[in-house]
Order: sequence, then structure tokens, then C-alpha cells
Amino acid sequence: TLNNLALLYSDTQRMREAEQSCAEAMETLTPLWQANPLVHGDQWGRCCGFWARLQIEQEKPADGLCALLTEALAFVYNPQLRVAIQGMMERLNCPPPTEDQP
Repeated sequence: TLNNLALLYSDTQRMREAEQSCAEAMETLTPLWQANPLVHGDQWGRCCGFWARLQIEQEKPADGLCALLTEALAFVYNPQLRVAIQGMMERLNCPPPTEDQP
């Protein structure tokens, strides 16, 4: 998948290509996730989490990452993925999800 390709690029320090592949993965997955979040929630969460990780590792501005991770967390079902996203949110000092968010 594109997200796996982005991981490979990241592992080989090809960050521009990693960002491009990750962005393309998110663009491709967004309509699928919006149409059926129960099926695509974990995959969407992995993409969001990896995008956030890329931004953090490159010390880029974190604008919008908290909102993106909070949205992803609302639809992620895999417990390990939820913990990873929550860890990134803590690292970014994101506010905790409100009561109307899971």
C-alpha cells in the first residue's frame, strides 16, 4: 500500500517521498473511511498516525495534527493503535478528547 511505501521511504531517510506517499494514501483512503469508518477506521488511523510521526520527526509545525489525531482516535478500534495515537497526542500536548468524542 501507499502507507507501507511511505514507511519504507521514511526508514531509508527519503522524507519528501515518505510525505508524498503518505499524503496520497490519506487522499485515497479518505472517501472510503468517510463512507464506512467501521471498516476503514484502523487503516485511516495508521495513516494519520504516520503522517503525524513524519511531521514530529522533521520538527515541522504541528498545526492541525491534534485535530487530525483526535478524529482518527474516534474511529480506531485496534487497542495498540489507540495507545500509539494517544501517545502522539500527549507528545504534542493535545487536549484530551471531549466527552462527546470517544
